[in-house]
Amino acid sequence: MLPAGNKSGERGARSAGVSLVQAVAETAAVLGTALVIYLSLNAVTHPYTLPLQLSHLWPWPSEGTARVIALGVCLAAVAVARYLRATAGPAGRAAAAAEDDDAG
Repeated sequence: MLPAGNKSGERGARSAGVSLVQAVAETAAVLGTALVIYLSLNAVTHPYTLPLQLSHLWPWPSEGTARVIALGVCLAAVAVARYLRATAGPAGRAAAAAEDDDAG
């Protein structure tokens, strides 16, 4: 069912909350990927540091555990970002509909 005033079938503008979730998901994907790459290269060059604790504040997580957590965060963030991007619809559709309304 289309909202009132939406006769062309286009999707309305996204809410600020949805845009914020998409921005956070894309940021988490980039940072998670960077952390996985860094810890993976560290595992290749310094494999003896994998079981060491990541911080002096807590005994958990180790570098290996942090890499697995970062990979999970990255996968979840990419899934959310792709879903939100797919449900947004074509980018030029709203602008083309507005031009058609102005012309007619």
